[in-house]
Amino acid sequence: MFNFNKKIIFFFLVFFISFFTNNVIYSQEVIKTNDIVKITTTPQNPAPGEAITANLSSYLVNLDTSKIVWYIDGIIKKEGIGEKSFTIKAKGVGQSTVVKVIISTKDGSKIETSVEVIPNTISLIIEPISYTPLFYKGKPSFTFEGQTKVVVMSEIINPITNKKISPDNLIFKWKEDGIVRGSSSGLGKNYIIIKSSIPIEDIFISVEISDTQNSFVLNTSKILQPSKPKVILYENSPIYGILYNKSLPLNYFLGDKEEIKITAEPFFFDKKENLLSRLSYFWEINNKPIEQPEIKNEIILKQVDKETKGTTHILLNTEDEDKLFQFTKNNIYINYGE
Repeated sequence: MFNFNKKIIFFFLVFFISFFTNNVIYSQEVIKTNDIVKITTTPQNPAPGEAITANLSSYLVNLDTSKIVWYIDGIIKKEGIGEKSFTIKAKGVGQSTVVKVIISTKDGSKIETSVEVIPNTISLIIEPISYTPLFYKGKPSFTFEGQTKVVVMSEIINPITNKKISPDNLIFKWKEDGIVRGSSSGLGKNYIIIKSSIPIEDIFISVEISDTQNSFVLNTSKILQPSKPKVILYENSPIYGILYNKSLPLNYFLGDKEEIKITAEPFFFDKKENLLSRLSYFWEINNKPIEQPEIKNEIILKQVDKETKGTTHILLNTEDEDKLFQFTKNNIYINYGE
């Protein structure tokens, strides 16, 4: 009898433990990680005020069936099943936005991941090293077989001190068409000199920027497209000199003038010593080469008969004797007569 009662007590004890073990709801700790679930932002290096899309990805968690809650600076902004993306607006330079996500899976697990978005201003400034006339106020062009300086203009804020980091304290890793330019890379080297070589192709320039502690890595890139140099034709007035304020049009009416002096000015040829003395000018009038004028970049066309109508075609070819692809041409039609 005693043994029978002991068995009954043991049975109920096992049943009691089993029942409550299977039905109790445990207080599960939230797993905080950036490995199980990752947040990626596009663009990676946003500019101030730029729209940023944050996306969730995971190889271990089925995000499509999980409840996802998005927090921006601690405030819930979006939640729902399978909500794997969210778009926010970047703040000002150096101002942090914390994007946090809590994922609740179907099996009751909770996973938290976060990312901090700090916009910085990074841009590449192209400064071609090419020839322009003395009083030209425009920007030079990067031309075939020419050179250009590429400079990083940046406003990068230290997230700890909240102060702008000087370029002297940044490490710049330059690449040209995917190949590291070691001699141009290093601490404080915020510019690079690029040369257009043969064959003539677009040049892909990229730079990777980091601090000395390698606490962040920023990237930016640009495609350089070299173009042909130019030669512009101007009227050389006997009273006012060369009229640089307006180039000659393709069709020019001579009117009552007895003659017109045309001056050719080269633009964007490779800027180096004695450039003007190396340039050759080949003039043609109505498809016939003319003898080299005394001043090689000038030509004078005289009107013999003001009553006879006609057109004279002037063609000019200009080239750098030392550069195979540094050449260009221009032409003009001079109309005269009543």
